[in-house]
This record gives sequence, structure tokens and C-alpha cells, in this order.
Amino acid sequence: MVAALRRGDQTLFERVFLAHCKDCIAYLMREDKADRDQAYDATLDALIDFRFKLVDGKISYGNLRYLLTLMARQRYQRIAAQTASLVSFPPEYQFLQADEEVVIDARSKELLDAAWAMLPHEGQELLIATLVHGAKMTDIAKEMGVSAVVIRQRKRRYLLELRSIFAQLQVDV
Repeated sequence: MVAALRRGDQTLFERVFLAHCKDCIAYLMREDKADRDQAYDATLDALIDFRFKLVDGKISYGNLRYLLTLMARQRYQRIAAQTASLVSFPPEYQFLQADEEVVIDARSKELLDAAWAMLPHEGQELLIATLVHGAKMTDIAKEMGVSAVVIRQRKRRYLLELRSIFAQLQVDV
């Protein structure tokens, strides 16, 4: 299979590992209480990383199914830990956070407005479209000519970037 991957033949890899993706996603949802999108992202990210490691000879034969599941779980847990440690947002920006009420002072609102302004315009548009207007990522993906996975990853990246900018602004004050 590795030799076929190196030649560019993905057939066996797709058949073997893509068949496992559904089980891996279900496992993350069941064991780690991940939502479907988070489990899907972690699994596909791990699958891509797994493929590169196979081609580079960094993975030897063994229980590859277990290894892929372990990689996906670690990836999900790392992302979940990063997200949990980030700053909460004021009610005006509740679409950026979980359903919890936060009391915030005027200075923090100023900082959040500044962080929002520092976020790339594409990020602002994507977050508003998906979180405020409820646009489906699949529809946005079709419109932009990319996959829904790419849109999901961009959304996650822009949320993390916004939270990071906001946290940095708080430290700089």
C-alpha cells in the first residue's frame, strides 16, 4: 500500500482508511462528546497526517486502525483544550461563544471591537455568515469552489485568531 501511495495510487488507501473514518467519527462523538463537525475535522486532519507519515516511512505496520483513531482523538482533544482556555465574549458577540451570559465592561467591549477590526475581512464575513446568519458551510463551500472541510477549518481558525487577538489586547492593556 505504501509503495502504491508513493506512486500516487490512492485506491487501496481510500478503501481501507476512508471506510474507518465513519467509525472513528462515531468513537470521538461517543467517547469525547465531540459534536459531529469537530469529530469529522479531527478525523480527516488525522487521516491526512497519517497518509503523509505512511509515505514518509514514519509508520510501520501494526494496528493502523487503532493508530489512526488515536491520532484523531489526540487532535480533537488538543483543539478542545485550546478552545476551552480561550476568553469568553460579551453578549453583543454571543455568536462567538457558548450559550452563557457574560457581564463585560466598556473597556473589554472596546478591546473586542478592536480585535474584530484586526481580523481579516474574509474572516469577518465567514463568521457572520455562518454564526449570525446561519449559512451552511456546504453552501459557502460551493459558492467559493472549495470543500466544506476547508470552510470548517477556516471558521475554526478565524475564531481562534479572534480570541487570540482579544486575549493579546487584554494583556497589552
